[in-house]
Amino acid sequence: VRDENSAAVILMRDASGSMGEFEKYVTRSHAWWYVDFLRDKYPAVETVFILHHTEAEEVTEESFFKRGESGGTMCSSGNQLAFQIMRERFPSSRYNTYVLHYSDGDNLGEPDNKICLGLIGEMLNIEDINQYGYIQTGDRSSSLRRTYEQNIKDPRFNIAVIADKTQVHQALRQLLSETEVV
Repeated sequence: VRDENSAAVILMRDASGSMGEFEKYVTRSHAWWYVDFLRDKYPAVETVFILHHTEAEEVTEESFFKRGESGGTMCSSGNQLAFQIMRERFPSSRYNTYVLHYSDGDNLGEPDNKICLGLIGEMLNIEDINQYGYIQTGDRSSSLRRTYEQNIKDPRFNIAVIADKTQVHQALRQLLSETEVV
C-alpha cells in the first residue's frame, strides 16, 4: 500500500533549439500550478527536473525553466532518465508518482517515437504511477502526439495541448480531471 502522504513529480522538458520563450513560459506556468495542486493534496511532494535534447540530464529547478540548448530532440532520452529515477528513488510502494513531459512535438522520428511508447508502457505497467501527462506546447501536428494518441489507451496517460498562454489553465484542468489523487 502506498504512503498516502508522499508524492513524486518528475517534470521533463524538451530543451532543444525549437523550444523558445513561449514554450518555456507555458511550461513554467503549467508545471507551477500542477505541482501546487499536488502540494495541497499531499503533505510531502518531491520534485525532479529533467531537461533533454538528444541527451537527458537532471537539473535544478532554475535550469529547468530557463535553459535552452541547440540541436535536435530525442524524447526517449528524457523518458529513459525519468524511468530510471522512478525505479531508483520512488518505489510505487511508497510514492504516488506523476510524470509530466513538456515538448513542442519535434522528435527524431518514428524510431524514437516507438522507443518512447515502450518506455511509457513500462512506466504505466511496471511502475504503478498515478499519471503520465504529455503536454504539447503549440498546436501544430506532430508525429509524437499522433503516435501517443493512436497507441496509448491507459486512462492514466493524458495529453494536453497549449497553443497560446490563455490555454494553460484549460490544460491544467484537463490533466487534473483525469488524475487519480489518493
